[in-house]
Amino acid sequence: MDGDTLYLAGLPERARLIGIDTPETVAPGRPVECFGPEASAALAELVPPGAEVWIEYDVERTDQYDRPLVYLYRASDDLFVNEAMVARGFAQLATFPPNVAHVGDFRSAQRTARETSRGLWGRDCEDGTKAGDDSPSPRDQGSTGGTGPEHDAEVVIARVEWDGPGNDVERNTSEHVVIQNNSSNVVDVGGWSVTDLKDHRITIPQGYRIPPGGALRVHTGPGDDSEAAYFEGAGQAIWNNSGGDTATLRDAGGSVVDEFSYSS
Repeated sequence: MDGDTLYLAGLPERARLIGIDTPETVAPGRPVECFGPEASAALAELVPPGAEVWIEYDVERTDQYDRPLVYLYRASDDLFVNEAMVARGFAQLATFPPNVAHVGDFRSAQRTARETSRGLWGRDCEDGTKAGDDSPSPRDQGSTGGTGPEHDAEVVIARVEWDGPGNDVERNTSEHVVIQNNSSNVVDVGGWSVTDLKDHRITIPQGYRIPPGGALRVHTGPGDDSEAAYFEGAGQAIWNNSGGDTATLRDAGGSVVDEFSYSS
């Protein structure tokens, strides 16, 4: 096994832990990645051979490789192993709609691990980067694609209101994304963008700034712009109402700031 897969009695294939990603150690044709052995050892310590466990499923029970997708719990104390791997800095958040039941738990755990430089967030690799760097890496769970790591805990996507009242692009009440500024500084979000899994893009115009503790609603449809709301004016909804979607927030330079997944 490695840091996010393991063999479980009673399951026909090696199981994949939902919602997390660890550096590779056993992928065919790929080198052992920085902090991979440590992540593998951490999972083996949390769930040693012979340990009693119980599992939960999400919407999808297997991935495209027919591996069972599971939330894993240690029977002796009900430790949530997926979350523990993130909280201890051995794994990163990796969301794959529609399997997003615990994404909020993983997001919170990762924020704490990153802020306290636990595990891969404090580990220097040979190339001078951190093992938990901010570059999206290939994921291997699910067929719908996945998200990269959480990039900035100061500015986050607080929620996606994917089903507006009536018509999803009704004037002033259309579907929207809420961007929250948790920092103590004003954040200039002019030129930032929000995209869905199909790469529909809404770009926030210059001049929008979110005050400390404030929020900005980014609407798909038309409406009256204000300091707290931007209306793109599109005539067609973009957020998926059937099966879920992932919103990705990027800064003006194109770097991922945050991602938010939901199921519907």
